[in-house]
Amino acid sequence: MQASKSRFNIKNSITAFFTNKFKFLYSFVFTLFVVTSSVIFIYAPSYKTVEITGTEAKRSQVDETNAQAYVDTYYIYTTEVNKSFVLRNEDNWVYFKFDSADTQAEAQNVQGTTSVVKYYGFRSNILSIFPNVLSIEKTNTPVNGLSWLGYVGLTLNFILFSYFAFKLIRLRRRLKASITLPETSKEQLEDKS
Repeated sequence: MQASKSRFNIKNSITAFFTNKFKFLYSFVFTLFVVTSSVIFIYAPSYKTVEITGTEAKRSQVDETNAQAYVDTYYIYTTEVNKSFVLRNEDNWVYFKFDSADTQAEAQNVQGTTSVVKYYGFRSNILSIFPNVLSIEKTNTPVNGLSWLGYVGLTLNFILFSYFAFKLIRLRRRLKASITLPETSKEQLEDKS
């Protein structure tokens, strides 16, 4: 009788321990949701209607020991309702963009006109990070916001993490329900009533 009671107490204490730690698991899942949503929001293509005001190519040295190792980085300067917006123009393997020189030439051709710029990334003054241009198209129709890929990614991310949150809530309820009183305690409670 004593052995079954001690096994019962050990099982209950382990189950109670894990049930009490669910707040950390909820926090972890929520933090993971926020991080993945931020990554999707940053790296999904976005559109912005701007006026291109200038272009520039900067050559920077990649390796200090080798004077011949350098890379060209293209920049496109734009304005959007009296607000400056600087973009870099580099090749990118993820988006299969290998025509940064052609994109730079297109930016020079449409300079001074209203254009829609497709880009990804964000601007950070502290880290000196610029969004990267994917394409430029001359247009008179204003387009701003995320692409459909960004909206689909954010929606799928929300559905996936809602599913995991629902499963965690069900698991916690099952664990709480599995904590029971030993048989002797149940008999004592029935006798008192």
